[in-house]
Amino acid sequence: MYLVQTLLFLLFLFFAAQSAPISLNPENPHYFLYHGKPAILIGSTEHYGSLLNLDFDYKTYLSTLKKDGMIMARVWSGTYRELNLTFGIFNNTLGPAPNRYLSPWARSSQCCYKDGGNKFDLSQWDQNYFSRLKDFLGTAQQNDVVINLGLFSRFYTQQLWDLSPMNAINNINGVGVNISCDNVYSLLQKSLIPIMQSFIEKIVTEANQFDNLFFEVINEPSTATPEWTDFVIDTIVNTESKLPQKHLISQNQGVLNPKTSIYSFHDGTPKNVKDSYHLNIAISDGETGFAGPYDVAYRTQGWQWVISGGATYDNLDYSWTAARPDGTACCPVNGPSGGGPELRKQLAILLNFINRFDFVHMAPDQETVTNFNPPHAWVGVLGHKAKTQWAIYVNQTTSISLTVQVPSGYVYDAQWLNPITGNFDKRESFSGGVYVLNSPPFAADVALSIIRRG
Repeated sequence: MYLVQTLLFLLFLFFAAQSAPISLNPENPHYFLYHGKPAILIGSTEHYGSLLNLDFDYKTYLSTLKKDGMIMARVWSGTYRELNLTFGIFNNTLGPAPNRYLSPWARSSQCCYKDGGNKFDLSQWDQNYFSRLKDFLGTAQQNDVVINLGLFSRFYTQQLWDLSPMNAINNINGVGVNISCDNVYSLLQKSLIPIMQSFIEKIVTEANQFDNLFFEVINEPSTATPEWTDFVIDTIVNTESKLPQKHLISQNQGVLNPKTSIYSFHDGTPKNVKDSYHLNIAISDGETGFAGPYDVAYRTQGWQWVISGGATYDNLDYSWTAARPDGTACCPVNGPSGGGPELRKQLAILLNFINRFDFVHMAPDQETVTNFNPPHAWVGVLGHKAKTQWAIYVNQTTSISLTVQVPSGYVYDAQWLNPITGNFDKRESFSGGVYVLNSPPFAADVALSIIRRG
């Protein structure tokens, strides 16, 4: 009888872990626990409009992400939107065509919204929006894609603020009057705070059943006050205190709130990871882009981030458009960024490489590689605490010689991975102690796996 009870209890714990929302890994909070397994999240996301843009086929998008080996996507709630060609972005998914913008708030019977259709009634929800939200999250769940759901974004210009339903020119509720784009996210905006609070409570409640998401407070929050950020986080936490599921909260830099679980950078560098590692939470590179149309910039940035100890890497991929939701539209050379199937293949190689390791027990390692030549190369090492596994990445050169020092008395297998093809171009074994490993020639970067036998 005791054995049966024990087995039933273990089965309960197993299925509970499978259904629990993504969380920080209790063995190492720099990484995630998802469906009972350690996780690092890598994605290559459209420009965040897949929910609010009615012309965007998110089912094709999400299934293509899965096919291409991506396991996360970033999407914005609809409190912020853009126009086509905002920031020079061709076929901008955040810039829906007139009358194709879906907001959390219902349209009123009163004309006229800035970009077509009637003004918004901020006291009423658009049920079509929340139906689309739930179907979006459910489709992502079916495709094993974790969603970074952004609640708000900085309004970069007055033109963009003039598109917001929260601006008085676009609603019938008399809120958001005489506010500049730089002053929206402040507790001083007494008319907007109840609107924002009601929205946060609503979307957090509607999304609560899903295990494949976390909430991002605000994108690029330079115009948000710390007090306002705390208000948003407290509203999320207080709302979920009455609900079954508890989700992680991501902050895009700023003054860190103790309830935050993910600290996010844009165009992150290894130094960002190093300087934030002591926080003992997940460190995210939540957006890359604007470095030209070529894959190498975003591939190498992803590798450097992950090998430095980062938990998420999400590239901003302009190959996704409303006309090409399969991600094959890319990319004008004079556009701000790149993307496409080939880059996603290369990022999937990174994810597959790191998943070969027991990475939840690994950390940045400054001791194992004692010397390298040429000295101008960038070399990053993620090492296992038991000194049994090392993931090494090199770029800014076309060949390298690495001197490693590993525990004596064991045999180690070394494999050099081509990050473009996914092929192991060279394999060798060596005995512990000090040993020099010479790479095969490579185009721009190379990865090295060292694993102890036995």
